[in-house]
Amino acid sequence: MPMNKRFFLGCVALLALGISPRAQMPITLPKKVVLVPLDDRPVSTQLPQMLGNIGGVEVAIPPRELLGRFDRPGSPEGIMDWLSGPGGVRDSDAVIVSLDMVTCGGLIASRSSSTYYELAKRRLFRLWQIRQEAPQARFYVFSSIVRLAPTATKEAAPYRMLIQKWMELKEEAKRVPKADTKQRLASLEERIPSWELERSLAARRRMVRVSGDLMQIMGLKGFDLAAFGQDDASPMGIHLSEIDEIRASAKAFGADERVAFLQGIDQVASVLLARACSEVSGTRLGYSTSYSSLSAARQPAPYEAVPIEASLRQQIRAAGARLDPSSPLRLMVNTSATESEMSGFRAQLMSRLRSGQPTALADVNLGKAGTGDPRLAEGLMTSDVLPRLQGYAGWNTAANTMGTVLPMLQIHELARRAGVPLFIREARLKRVLFHRFVSDWLYHRYTRPLAYQLIDQLPNSAREELSPDQWLQVTKFVQEDLARRTQEAFSKTLEGEIFDSASGPARVDSLQDLRISLPWPRAYEVEVDFELGFSEVK
Repeated sequence: MPMNKRFFLGCVALLALGISPRAQMPITLPKKVVLVPLDDRPVSTQLPQMLGNIGGVEVAIPPRELLGRFDRPGSPEGIMDWLSGPGGVRDSDAVIVSLDMVTCGGLIASRSSSTYYELAKRRLFRLWQIRQEAPQARFYVFSSIVRLAPTATKEAAPYRMLIQKWMELKEEAKRVPKADTKQRLASLEERIPSWELERSLAARRRMVRVSGDLMQIMGLKGFDLAAFGQDDASPMGIHLSEIDEIRASAKAFGADERVAFLQGIDQVASVLLARACSEVSGTRLGYSTSYSSLSAARQPAPYEAVPIEASLRQQIRAAGARLDPSSPLRLMVNTSATESEMSGFRAQLMSRLRSGQPTALADVNLGKAGTGDPRLAEGLMTSDVLPRLQGYAGWNTAANTMGTVLPMLQIHELARRAGVPLFIREARLKRVLFHRFVSDWLYHRYTRPLAYQLIDQLPNSAREELSPDQWLQVTKFVQEDLARRTQEAFSKTLEGEIFDSASGPARVDSLQDLRISLPWPRAYEVEVDFELGFSEVK
């Protein structure tokens, strides 16, 4: 069989996994999963659809106009009409719903006090009614624990970090009282507009009350799982008391076993998609793990409240999987590490990939800009590492990264067990891998800093929020710069890759329909889409 050094032999993979004949009995993946996302960003919409695509799972999302954009809320009523209508929950195998979206209109809207509690509660109970229209479907609800700082907008820029510090000190005064804490709080309050602080607190109170109502529904077995993702936080802050209150509600209503808490929020829909695939197929996978530095893994990452190791356990549990030190499925996590530790980590990674062992890489050694570790990322483009991985990510926060890699590995393995044709699942996986490399590494490491330099030179501009004209100007630059880098990376990583297909070997020979844009009026994230072109190997 023709192949090159990067070609994945299905038989090698099976031998590496030690699969028994009994374990080869095919499983069934969901045909359709309905997703109500946090918002319209690519990580909320495009990524879950690409992940589902690996296993041939349709991920249906409400029309984009119902999802809002940036600080314009989505339409909870319109979305729930869509859920109840043709193509909604009645013909789905699983449903994943953002509570932020269906109660307030999205993640950013949930940080605002504009939606009053009684309205949010009515919307939640309507969702419960809709759930009863789809008794055949697994039904998961996820919600954010509101981040400490307000949304990064031009208006909020002068005081948003002051509010975050106030939120941290307020909890510290409660848990670890110190003589000067009251004075420090008072000093902050003099610098924060009182109405802005009250708005933030009112939004938090509303979401906690709605979460209590959700726990009551969970106690009545209204939904299969409620997952709470901690938006940007720190080891100390008012969110700790809010989590305690939600946990107490869960215990009071007997819902403890069907409630999950995770660090991060942007990745939670993808984690629940992996759970849906596992539960519908009746397959609970186990994962082994390794860290570049175990001591670093036992410390919290920036913007998170628990150690990295504990955060990964949260993600695995929420995905309906488990830790198993003997599992051939390996999640490798790069934390901050010494050169000696990194050398050993790279050697382990390459050894596993060369022997065909299923391995996914989560790079959580992220800088302030959310950029991965150059000691690993540069190597992905200068060798044949990237196409051999079963998962890769390195973006924003540790939890976001690990909760992106885990579904890639999980859905790919379930697709293999479900008998999804080798070419289809491998080609689709490689598309996701390259997409993450472009979005996580190329953009944040190279293009985004240059885009910020451009923004800083524009009159009356702010990185947090661009005017329409500025948005167009920055978008044009991003498109040109990132397109060039993407094409160069493609030629070094995927071009020439050979896959087995039903009609024989096929070679990746082109990057087609490359589309690049800024989804919101800022350069914080990018939207990238493309297709891979193939040709028959003679």
